[in-house]
Amino acid sequence: MRFLAIALFVLIFKNISLAQEPKTGYTNVEYIISKLPDVKKISEELEKQKKQYDAAYQEKVKDFQTKLNSYQKSGGNLPEIIKKDKEKELETLQASIQELQQNAEKDLANRQSQLVQPLYVKVYSAIQTVAEENGYKFIFNTGDSNQMRHLLVA
Repeated sequence: MRFLAIALFVLIFKNISLAQEPKTGYTNVEYIISKLPDVKKISEELEKQKKQYDAAYQEKVKDFQTKLNSYQKSGGNLPEIIKKDKEKELETLQASIQELQQNAEKDLANRQSQLVQPLYVKVYSAIQTVAEENGYKFIFNTGDSNQMRHLLVA
């Protein structure tokens, strides 16, 4: 008799929990952000900054090429001390070019993160509001490039 009461309780509890299955939703945050009007302004600003870095890079490369050509033309006729000095100058210029390229890439990535972060906050806030207003228990992001669904709202 006791077993029957426990079995009946479990069966009733299971039916109640099935009737109250949580509401689940799916969204694509990247798609939403790509459609926001601010994205165009951000892209334009980043492109402008990238062009500035490209111009500085091209100027340094041109300077390096000029000095390298000069060194190659007169390399055999120079005293050893001047030759070593010119080689060191070329190495320093080459390192400077590589450093500029690396720093520019980092700076552009950081700037993009700075500019896009408020958009993510705005979108996540809107998702949270919609979930609360419509009774969603879970909202998953389906737009990730690795095809995994990340839980946005719980």
